[in-house]
Amino acid sequence: TSSPELPTPVAEPKAASATDALVEAPAFRIATDTLRNNALTDSEEGYIVPVRFLTFFEDNTAQLTSDYYGMQPGELLTLAIHENEQKAWLILGYADGSLVRIPLRNLLDKTDFQELKRAANQPLVFATIAQESDVLFTLTADTRGGYAMRLDSVNRLPKGTSLQSGGECLIKDGFERIVNWEVLPEQILPSIKNLERRKSLLDSAEDGVGCSFVCNESNRYYTALRNLSIDPARNIPAGH
Repeated sequence: TSSPELPTPVAEPKAASATDALVEAPAFRIATDTLRNNALTDSEEGYIVPVRFLTFFEDNTAQLTSDYYGMQPGELLTLAIHENEQKAWLILGYADGSLVRIPLRNLLDKTDFQELKRAANQPLVFATIAQESDVLFTLTADTRGGYAMRLDSVNRLPKGTSLQSGGECLIKDGFERIVNWEVLPEQILPSIKNLERRKSLLDSAEDGVGCSFVCNESNRYYTALRNLSIDPARNIPAGH
């Protein structure tokens, strides 16, 4: 009998360097949130040494690595995972408004370069890492171009177990499209909540999540977000 065929070793890419040739980026990218530190190399401002890197690709796969190897062919986004985020949540947002939160600990035991399949029912347009005490900001547009915003506690977002977990759309009052998602860390929430007047903005609906409020450039919430260096109306699905 013949000997069993041995698997072909996979060559690991070299770590990124400043002299590496640029890889042509896909026509669109997955957006991430503005305030979270996602510096990937020590040449970037605010760099913190990550424990792992999570990269999403345009063929609906992802992979974890222990080093960052620069822009890879077909790469849509790489997230730097920091030591204090190992028990945090991976937040995924899709073009139809559906969301899911996945425990990062469910992914961190995967080996480097292992192909991870992800849900492909809708284009993935947003991905980030958030703590349980953080809040997700959502901005939507209606058919007339008007904006509405909502705030939902991360610990109340739909929960999944893997990258293949489907999401759920929390917005029940109708909208034409998602405009933006941002994560607001717990420490900046007072600057938003101090603006509330008659009705709580966070987790304000009967089902325990947020309800939508009008949000335009003259709105006090819109102004407060701008003061936090957030552009409320950045159009994250524009490339899809």
